Amino acid sequence: MPVGALHTLHRVMWDQKHRHHGSHRRRKNNHNREDVVLLWLYEGIRRCVSGRSMQTSIPIGSGKTFAGVIDLITNQKLTWKLTSTRDDGRAFELRSLSQSEDPELLQAASEARTALIEQVADLDDEFAELLLTDFSDNFDGVPVNKLQEAVRRVTLARKGVPVLCGSSLKNKGVQPLLDAITAYLPAPNERLHDLVFSMTSSVVPWFF
Repeated sequence: MPVGALHTLHRVMWDQKHRHHGSHRRRKNNHNREDVVLLWLYEGIRRCVSGRSMQTSIPIGSGKTFAGVIDLITNQKLTWKLTSTRDDGRAFELRSLSQSEDPELLQAASEARTALIEQVADLDDEFAELLLTDFSDNFDGVPVNKLQEAVRRVTLARKGVPVLCGSSLKNKGVQPLLDAITAYLPAPNERLHDLVFSMTSSVVPWFF
């Protein structure tokens, strides 16, 4: 599908989710295309969601060199090392970032995580209070579970939209995307429904 048509489809799907009060998450899906600039793509998403996007991962490489992502919430590195054309992205390596990593990659991850923490604090009072009380001088010390909980609260309140990196080519990034759906989107009993259906003995509702 052409990139322009794909973006139009995403816009339509976004409008439908917004109309029915659904929580959102976005996945940047063009990291197998060398002509896509990350900053341009992210800013495009920010405009689409009125500046409420929260970048929760950054890519490792781009285009043909796209090899994985860094999860900014957990500070973990996920890499896919495809050894043949039959590889489908199921196998990947997950490990914590260490000081032995490429210095530029470490700096990019640190700056992006700091930006994410500051953004979440602006949107969630409970998390902001935690930062001011315990971690104002050391964002690296923010517990992973506290950041995850804050991102989920922001998402459920529809104040922000988590954005993840990935590529449909060879399914790189699918696993963290599925984890994010489980971690941040609402369970059925957490949804606010516009319509309330009542079932009587003579009426049986059908859902499609």
